[in-house]
Amino acid sequence: MGAYKYQSWARSLAISREIDVLHLNSPCRQAVQLVWLAVCLLSSTVRGLSNVEHELSFERVREAIEQWKPDSRQSPTLSNSPAQLTMKRLGAADRGDPYAQLALAQMYSEGSNVPLNLDEAAKWYRKAADQGLAKAQCLLAVCYHFGKGVTNDYKQAAEWYRRASVQGYAPAQSNLGILYDSGLGVPLDHGEALKRYQEAARQGYAMAQHNIGVSFARGEGVAQDFAAAAKWYRLAAEAGYGPAQNNLGNALRNGLGVARNVAEAVQWYRKAAEQGISDSQAACGLSFLFGEGVKSNRTEALQWFRSAAEQGHPLGLYFVGMSFVDGSAGVTNLNKAVTYLRASADLGLASAQTDLGFLYRTGTGVTKDLDEAFYWLSLASRQGIGRAQRQTNYLASLMTDEDRAAIARKVSGFVPRPWIDSTNRFLPGSKAP
Repeated sequence: MGAYKYQSWARSLAISREIDVLHLNSPCRQAVQLVWLAVCLLSSTVRGLSNVEHELSFERVREAIEQWKPDSRQSPTLSNSPAQLTMKRLGAADRGDPYAQLALAQMYSEGSNVPLNLDEAAKWYRKAADQGLAKAQCLLAVCYHFGKGVTNDYKQAAEWYRRASVQGYAPAQSNLGILYDSGLGVPLDHGEALKRYQEAARQGYAMAQHNIGVSFARGEGVAQDFAAAAKWYRLAAEAGYGPAQNNLGNALRNGLGVARNVAEAVQWYRKAAEQGISDSQAACGLSFLFGEGVKSNRTEALQWFRSAAEQGHPLGLYFVGMSFVDGSAGVTNLNKAVTYLRASADLGLASAQTDLGFLYRTGTGVTKDLDEAFYWLSLASRQGIGRAQRQTNYLASLMTDEDRAAIARKVSGFVPRPWIDSTNRFLPGSKAP
């Protein structure tokens, strides 16, 4: 049998095996499988398979016919129960079916119909990856990238991303680019990163398109070009990618590479915010609070700030905290205000540090503490907040040299808690790209 004929029939059987793990009940799945095999057999006959190959083909069809005994009590449109589906996938995975191994790994990774078990997920990803399945190779790389079910190992992550990239798998190409951009497991090389993003972008992969936009905006691996950045952001934004929608909103709001258009910026912010992008939720809050691009609406502003705060966004935390100070939350609660403001201040937001300092300065909602006030106001002063600087100068005049020196050392050692916003390139998570 010629190479083409063999590859065609082998692919037909492979697709038949894929049907085995579909979310269909037994009669429905087997009916689909039977029709598919019959079509393949007819096609193979036309191409002239040998007698032995025909016997194998007919045997496969006969097997499907024998198994296809619909239960009249069972609706052919209903899916198998989760337990049945899990057992079938486990059986197929144990028999070495890479597609079943991948499906089982994703079930363990997400805790879908089985207990969440990242170790088991990584084990099954590896089994499928060892058989050359590109998506499994990429997801195994993600495991190594973030230490999910395996020890964190950027070199292993790069190796598995590379294997999947060679097969043209766009998410792996994009994620390998991220490693080159950050120098994790591979030499730092923005030019190589851009090359990887372009490989994925040519396939229409929105994350990579967005990452190219970031490269142009930062001038990494290419000359800085805000117009090109906006073009790539728009391409990915129109494909529905949230971070790109957010960054396109930023470009439109600030007139970077495009004509300034605040109303359109808010439209893109809203699209991204509805996908859970906290930067955009905070931006929507600011737009409704100050009436920029939309009619001012403090109630809707606070709703967006709350959504952002739930994800730990510093602006969201700040404005929710202040809503408990001025009563716009529907109630005045200074204890809650301090909790939110401190969380925002810990992230380095100067406005939160300033207002928290004033609360300690006056003893509002907290025990009056001039040392603590001086500390937070000093942090805000370093970021150029004038009213914080004036209060810092005043409080310093009330303190001893020893106290000032001790707080100054504390201020110099302050490190904001990490905050990653969507202006950064995509960092792959545990879910399938």
